[in-house]
Amino acid sequence: MAKFLNVWHYNPSAPWPTDPVEMTKFSEMMFAALDDALKRGDLLEFG
Repeated sequence: MAKFLNVWHYNPSAPWPTDPVEMTKFSEMMFAALDDALKRGDLLEFG
C-alpha cells in the first residue's frame, strides 16, 4: 500500500488564535478530528 507524506505549513496571514488558552483549545479540536478520522477508518495512521 502506498504511503503519502503531508507537510503542513503555518500561514501567518490566517486568523490563528494568539491567546495560549485558545490555541490549546484549537489544537485539542484538531487532534479530536484526527482521532475521529482514525476511528472511522478514513486515516490508517497519523504521526
